[in-house]
Amino acid sequence: DFLELLQSPDRSLPHLALIDCVLDALVHGQSMPSLATALGDVVRDNRFWSGSRKTALFILASFSSDHGTWDSLLRILGDVHSGAIEDLEDELLGTLLKALYPNHIAPTAIWHYFRKPKSDSLFGAYWKFWYDFAREKTPDANIPLLLDALADSGYQLANTHDTLRAPQVIGQLIVRGVHLFGQTVDVERLHKWLMLGLSQHFYSPLELEHKQS
Repeated sequence: DFLELLQSPDRSLPHLALIDCVLDALVHGQSMPSLATALGDVVRDNRFWSGSRKTALFILASFSSDHGTWDSLLRILGDVHSGAIEDLEDELLGTLLKALYPNHIAPTAIWHYFRKPKSDSLFGAYWKFWYDFAREKTPDANIPLLLDALADSGYQLANTHDTLRAPQVIGQLIVRGVHLFGQTVDVERLHKWLMLGLSQHFYSPLELEHKQS
């Protein structure tokens, strides 16, 4: 019984391996939303393997998508962001952002999760979310709101190397914003958007293709 296995207090290596197999079966098998609470407990328990916790969260996101129930995922996001749920390499956070943005995280709120990755060497779910953020994930209508919110927050690009590739993310947004809305927004607003491409001392770390666009 999957529920019994997921709720077992056993954290021995053989049981953890068995849980991994159970989760793999749930990924590829029939949807079982009755397991949602137990899967949420797996996500929250750092005694499970990190890969198992990420897989459990992926299954929960699938349940939410199938049944339109997003509250539990949003609660987990809040707990991951606050540190109440351990997420040593941002894999849970990246999985949550991919599932919830843009339909369940507002453009003005998404920047709360934009920061240096916890791991400089892992190009995982968190890094992949921001890599796709401006290119694929963000609809045109969100671009002005995103740029306004980032400008109003006082954000400034760093001069140093950035594992998250923030200059690429910001550069892509600026280019899209100028191309789509540059002829219709007022000059002051457009200036604030363009200033996002500068770091200290008016140096621009944006990639050449975004500077030329």
